[in-house]
Amino acid sequence: MNTPYHICILEDDPFFAGLFARKFEARGWKTTVIEHADDVDQCVEAGMDVLVMDIESSEGDGRELIPRMKASPKTATMPIIVLTKASDRATVQKMMGHGVDAYLLKGHFVPSEVVEKVHRILESRAA
Repeated sequence: MNTPYHICILEDDPFFAGLFARKFEARGWKTTVIEHADDVDQCVEAGMDVLVMDIESSEGDGRELIPRMKASPKTATMPIIVLTKASDRATVQKMMGHGVDAYLLKGHFVPSEVVEKVHRILESRAA
């Protein structure tokens, strides 16, 4: 794919949001950062290619967003990458059961590894 990907980042921590946005933008990709799960529709309308999200936030919990997106014809096949600190086995299994494409733990992956993982997922979908 020659055109840049559009990455939507759902993250309420400005440090993490900025860090990952800069890494994706350095790759030449468009990024949109949102703080609330309710704002994901603006990313969908803007033609996002992938959602990178934290499932935990100060405004509530993004866990309900994933099943809602997977149930919608508009976003059912859109890749979703969870990037979070929530590491308990039950949460990981539940999110994987909802169809997330990757479950990455903050602190276990450096930003460049996250970018590479997202790139591999997008490229495998494009092939």
